Amino acid sequence: MLKSSLLQALQETIKNRGWKQVEAAAQLHIDQAKVSKLLAGNMAGFSIERLVHFLSLLGQDVEVRIRKAPRGRRPGTVRSRLPERREK
Repeated sequence: MLKSSLLQALQETIKNRGWKQVEAAAQLHIDQAKVSKLLAGNMAGFSIERLVHFLSLLGQDVEVRIRKAPRGRRPGTVRSRLPERREK
């Protein structure tokens, strides 16, 4: 879930900037073929750490919160949330 949210945020950031794959590749310091895989939703070969790094290269802050689950509810849950889209 976390990994897919990171990928979605990366895809949206690239899309919102109107970049071609070559432009995104230059910003991320990877080749165009890898950008193509990311934009197609292929997460294989991309760790959570690497996706976080890509987002930071694009000027995005990534926050992961860990907190104790409420009493009586075990196990804990995993949630991710993307920022709300801003209208242009």
